[in-house]
Amino acid sequence: MTSSSVKAATCKEEEEKEEEEEKGKVSTIKEDNNDVDVTAQAKEEGTKKKEKKKRLVSKIKTIAKQGSNILTRSKPFKTLVDKVFKACDTSKTGDVSKSELYIGLLSIHITLARYAGPAACFPPSREVSDRLFDAADVDESGGIDKVEFENIIMILCAHILSRMFVYYSVLILFVPWFARKVIDSTPHIPNDSYLELAAKQTISISIFMIAIPLIWNAIDTHTHKTIDNNSTRTMMMMMRSTSTSMETTKDDDKEKSDIDKKDD
Repeated sequence: MTSSSVKAATCKEEEEKEEEEEKGKVSTIKEDNNDVDVTAQAKEEGTKKKEKKKRLVSKIKTIAKQGSNILTRSKPFKTLVDKVFKACDTSKTGDVSKSELYIGLLSIHITLARYAGPAACFPPSREVSDRLFDAADVDESGGIDKVEFENIIMILCAHILSRMFVYYSVLILFVPWFARKVIDSTPHIPNDSYLELAAKQTISISIFMIAIPLIWNAIDTHTHKTIDNNSTRTMMMMMRSTSTSMETTKDDDKEKSDIDKKDD
């Protein structure tokens, strides 16, 4: 083998190596570009999901506002919500945690008990407070903002007002009527006597010791069902939104694949 043939073979090998290096560089650049595209696509999908979730949360809050009544849309109610929310937000973060919510509910009931009487003397338990928190936290942020807090106050106001209505209706209307009915049907009790007075007091105490707690328990059960229904409705709307977004994503992927095939 001559020196010229050796040089030619060496040059050929060097050219092949250079070609392989160039191909490796090109493939590396393509892989880097693909990684960048995948990362950008993932960020874009994440942004879209966040926007859809925000729209869903605002939709749920709008539905909750539509279910409010004249009392909850009034200025005194809004003022009450603002004051209570500021009092509950002890950390001044703009959101209320589970512990802050429970402390706030206790303070609300203690304050209202001075004006509403026994109807407000039975605050919700910690379990009910946590269920209220989970039902109101529609965006699952781990904290309750003012709009979500307003939904809780709406449920509490309806709860306390129902208790007050039952209590004072029984006190003013039912107890005097029922006591007179029992006394009139009992001939052994003379009119305008101490026995009649004692009978009235006994009947009144019996009603408030037995009937009122049973009625209040029924109201509490209805309130718990309302909380669970709100939570279930929120979950259903979240699931519908998730399924819709998944179908939209599938359609987008299908359109992209069709476009890629046409380009090829």
